[in-house]
Amino acid sequence: MQLSVFDVNESTLHRRFRLLSLMEFMILGIIIYLASLFFQYKFTAEDSAILFSVTLYLKSYLPAVWLLWACYRFFADKKRCYWLSDREISYRRGWFTPSVVTLPVKRLQHVEIKQGALERAFKLYSVTVLSAGRGFTIPGMSKGAAESLREALLDNVEPNNND
Repeated sequence: MQLSVFDVNESTLHRRFRLLSLMEFMILGIIIYLASLFFQYKFTAEDSAILFSVTLYLKSYLPAVWLLWACYRFFADKKRCYWLSDREISYRRGWFTPSVVTLPVKRLQHVEIKQGALERAFKLYSVTVLSAGRGFTIPGMSKGAAESLREALLDNVEPNNND
């Protein structure tokens, strides 16, 4: 499938990706909070004043910091998108300071579809695009979107003729 310059349009990630991202972040926050509780009760002020004060600080302020970070992730994930032209594939992420990574399609070396454990529960896939020394992963895609992106990328790659 050859793409023209006029076929370039932004594709956002699947709507379930934001929920998956929030759940992953929640699990990480709970693990860190439980670890801080464990270490606070394990170390007393007499044992190690530094560890005691750090765990006390984590236990006190971690929920507020975690909530702010979760809100940021929720809105930042909404801004993630990718677009494909006949010459390049680009991926944008970030909210306050968005970053865009662009790879030329002709120089792609590897395109892979992955699915992690939590992604499997949400029926989502990730597409990893690699070039020489660079690459990125586009998370939160449906199976059909991931496969069609992979096929479109592989159709535009010219085989190397080393004759």
